[in-house]
Amino acid sequence: MLVVWSSLSVSVATPTAPVAATEGSDGRFAHGCTAVAVERPYVCDVGEPKALSRESFSQILEVDAGVRAMVARIGMPSYAELQEVDVDEPWMSYELRVYYLAYGKMMVFGRAMILGNPQISLLRHEGSIPAAKRARLASRVVAGPFALATQ
Repeated sequence: MLVVWSSLSVSVATPTAPVAATEGSDGRFAHGCTAVAVERPYVCDVGEPKALSRESFSQILEVDAGVRAMVARIGMPSYAELQEVDVDEPWMSYELRVYYLAYGKMMVFGRAMILGNPQISLLRHEGSIPAAKRARLASRVVAGPFALATQ
């Protein structure tokens, strides 16, 4: 369910059935969303997320100052994944999602392009881990101070 704010009233729109992906004039494919999170209506997930290993996450830490600052402040996450998304420019077509099971929090980082270079990394969303996602992660994450490995 997508909530759209207009003036002082709130209208609710239900997403339509999936639309076949068709290539646009810019070479990108349009995706139809069947479910959009109310707190993030500007993002459409494309496919399943890809779990990151400890090594992959460490490589991201080396190049992403925003993620590095978060880890310095809070510590290593319980789990991390990359999710392909359909978003408007200047945002890149993937997000880094990190989960802190002990705090029940998820944080989502996106990168934006400036003059053709992915220069800006921003925390795009911080919120509670959805119940269904939390249950899946709790059953997959190996206990430990840095648990990006899965069983």
